[in-house]
Amino acid sequence: MDRELFIMRHAKSDWSQSCSDFDRPLNKRGMRNAKKMGAWIKNLQKIPQQILVSPANRALSTAHLLCDAASIEQTAIQILPEIYHASKEDLYQALRQVPDKVESVCVIGHNPGIENLLESLSTNDIPLPDDGKLLPTASIAHLTIPTPWSDITPKQGLLHSITRPRSLFNTLETGKN
Repeated sequence: MDRELFIMRHAKSDWSQSCSDFDRPLNKRGMRNAKKMGAWIKNLQKIPQQILVSPANRALSTAHLLCDAASIEQTAIQILPEIYHASKEDLYQALRQVPDKVESVCVIGHNPGIENLLESLSTNDIPLPDDGKLLPTASIAHLTIPTPWSDITPKQGLLHSITRPRSLFNTLETGKN
């Protein structure tokens, strides 16, 4: 049985606030895009059963907004301190702790770790977009994994899509498919 994995970079943060990196909130665009991506996941009908998220304010806010928009219970959110400033190895370790009965997971974290995980895990060659950003803020990579979470290793994930909030403007906001 293939498992579904969504790798998400937190939504856009508000740099106008004078606060620590950890406490930085989302800006208005970030809030809007987190909701938009939640609507996209709901429309995809592959709802994550578990959300692994960094405790940083911008990542946790992204998770809550995503869950609200996708009709995912907030209890699906699991805050993992090791995801803040995580390396790809830290993220692999977090995924290996997911119970094998869980069929679908979303990891919400930060660059560069989140992009490094995607590049390491994907069996597909991932062309870098013209803007040079693999996972801009609030973007989600969708992969399937053929092994139990406890056995996840590099080059096991089949990348199905990388979806950016900007690409969803006409489909989800207007209700057209």
